[in-house]
Amino acid sequence: MSDRLWMFADETGQDTGGTLFLVALVGVSQEGRQDLTDRFLDLENASGRTGRKWTRSDNRSREAFLEELPGLAELGRFFWRSWGPGKDYERRVAQTVADAAESYPEPRAVLTPIIDGLDPKSRPTIAALLRSRGIRYRSIRVGTRDESEPLLRLADSLAGFLRDLHTGQKYSEPASTRAEAMLERLA
Repeated sequence: MSDRLWMFADETGQDTGGTLFLVALVGVSQEGRQDLTDRFLDLENASGRTGRKWTRSDNRSREAFLEELPGLAELGRFFWRSWGPGKDYERRVAQTVADAAESYPEPRAVLTPIIDGLDPKSRPTIAALLRSRGIRYRSIRVGTRDESEPLLRLADSLAGFLRDLHTGQKYSEPASTRAEAMLERLA
């Protein structure tokens, strides 16, 4: 049982004016963090996506990445949630992190969420929501860029894939069954 739980969160859809908003999360224990990072970096290199955001990758490297993605499922948990119309992005990301954390069977685990792209001023809002739900956290890191943190790039990849699947990008359809089987949808 881990005493520390890491959640790496990325979102997509703010550019749609609130018509589409997805949050993808990578959850991993302290013990599994380095193994997941190493395997992800190997997968990223093998697919040709080395250090790139999803939107900067070509379809061939995306397909190669998605082909091997299910191999990471044994090392962490992968969550996502889509939201209907609305623009309260900060609350939506925080609620998704809290819901994913509550799904873990380790009530003693202390959460460290690392959230891509949110303004550091959002930290108190996220902290208040976590406290209101009885979720213990060590620190909340916001504003971290996925280029500098491999597991945020993994969350970015999941968010990008889910967005592409949702918007009907043809390359994403063949991989959807395998990839979706490892992704836990939060209600």
